[in-house]
Amino acid sequence: MDPETHEAVNEHSVSGLTAVLERYGGKLAISAGERLVGVFGVASVHEDDALRAARASLEARSALATEAGILLRRHGVSLACRFGLATGEALVGGPGPLGFAGDAGTQAVMLAEAAEPGQILIGRQAHGLAAAAIEAESAGPNRFLLRSAHAGARPLALRLDAPLVGRDEEMHQLEAAYARATRERVTMLVTVIGEAGLGKTRLVHEVAGRLGREVNVLTGRCLPYGEGITFWPLRDVVRQACAGHDSPDTIKALLEGEADAADVAKRLSSALGPGNQGRSDAAEIFWAARRLLETLARSRPLLVVFEDLHWAEPTFLDLVESLTVQPGRSPLVLVCIARPELLEQRPAWAAGAARAVFIDLAPLAEGPATALLDALAGDQRISPSTRTRLLQTAAGNPLYLEQLAVSLSEQAGSEAWPVLPPTIEALLAARLQRLGPGPSSVLARAAIVGKDFGVQAVRELLPAEARGPLSRNLQTLVAKGLVQHGPPGRSPAEQYSFHHILIQQAAYRAIPKSLRAELHHRLADWLEYVAWTPATQRAEILGYSARDCRPGSSPTVATTPRQRNSHARRWRWPRRRTC
Repeated sequence: MDPETHEAVNEHSVSGLTAVLERYGGKLAISAGERLVGVFGVASVHEDDALRAARASLEARSALATEAGILLRRHGVSLACRFGLATGEALVGGPGPLGFAGDAGTQAVMLAEAAEPGQILIGRQAHGLAAAAIEAESAGPNRFLLRSAHAGARPLALRLDAPLVGRDEEMHQLEAAYARATRERVTMLVTVIGEAGLGKTRLVHEVAGRLGREVNVLTGRCLPYGEGITFWPLRDVVRQACAGHDSPDTIKALLEGEADAADVAKRLSSALGPGNQGRSDAAEIFWAARRLLETLARSRPLLVVFEDLHWAEPTFLDLVESLTVQPGRSPLVLVCIARPELLEQRPAWAAGAARAVFIDLAPLAEGPATALLDALAGDQRISPSTRTRLLQTAAGNPLYLEQLAVSLSEQAGSEAWPVLPPTIEALLAARLQRLGPGPSSVLARAAIVGKDFGVQAVRELLPAEARGPLSRNLQTLVAKGLVQHGPPGRSPAEQYSFHHILIQQAAYRAIPKSLRAELHHRLADWLEYVAWTPATQRAEILGYSARDCRPGSSPTVATTPRQRNSHARRWRWPRRRTC
């Protein structure tokens, strides 16, 4: 191509890909010759970044295929595209254009070069992070050929082969709400609140299974990104009720015999149709949604489940609350599954509902957690010491326990265990990034000190201007369930610990290695001279800090005194200058 044509082709390709990336939360990092690299998890970290990248790749392929036809007609140029998708650590930033360096980019380029024109090859780790929401087939060792991705699906599959343990009381609350709705023929609102991985969706799924055919179950999931997503969960519910369609005729057929069937169908179709969600008045949509759900519940009790309500748009939250304010005339149960962020953005959630039930899901107690671990392990033999470490590390979170058990089977015998599984890291990284700059800075310094940390040690590692609000930031971290007072036997005003070690690992890994080394140096200097540190303990901590600030060191967390003493014996250096 001549330079002018080449520039035109390049401009069209770059602008088209950039628009797609930004729509899914990504950024264009490299534009060099025939290679374009987009990155996710830069400006904001999301637990579904791998799924976003997969959907962006599919949409970019479609957009570039359209662009190829235009270029062929205008310039006589054939354009073919190949895609590679990988995940891993990367260093992103720098002045000017977005800089990018890391193995993840190298792997993605290698996958793209191995792909045929029009193909999207995805690496094993990226595939594992989005497996439940994509369709792919094996294309060789550690690579898969991406076929499609589903917008409303969960990135991780809901595991149903393990038993549901320790949730008898919560199941009773859900069943009681359903019994009241059917007995009094009213609308009940049940909100299930809990951190990611505690089993909120599994709990509701189990109750729905127990009710069986006596109840009609419809599910809608709130999306964290995309265009026209305000009423997406309602759209899911309507489509399920209409057997995959949401046209005015199919909606009208559900309301057969109702005098206002045509009006309801018209308003819902206008609200749920692509690109038309702002055309109808909100009050009219709320009325139409209520009429449809009450009509569906008239013949058989209806259980409507809205997942991930913490991602819902304010207008949709208003819709759900409006469904519970009026008395209603049909047995309808609205189950809202959400993380604590819902109550942060809507503190008075469901305050006006007369029939509202809140279920606050807590981590599993030791007994149920042990029973779950036994079920997950199956025939695999786990030593008592490893069992104890697994239970302590997961801290009662069923998803963490499941993923750690998988990690254990894959890395048996490794000294670096427990390794932070990518699935858990994605969840925790997204959760930690939602913190403000003050709490984030404090959490990073605390991660340097250890799972148990003192206020004075964190204060020494903070910049001078950030030391004033330290107490307030610590209370914020306590309120969000990331750290807790303790450990037992220490002054609660001066001693804290991470809620569990996986949060410490995630916070530690998020620190750039240059800053990590600097903070280790400062901690070592301070610990070497503080009067309260016993000589034996000081040597142990100094050795551990020196080990972790070596170039190329991995963020392995020593979880027991024996491990820490082993690190100190191997890497005991007297001063930071030898590190």
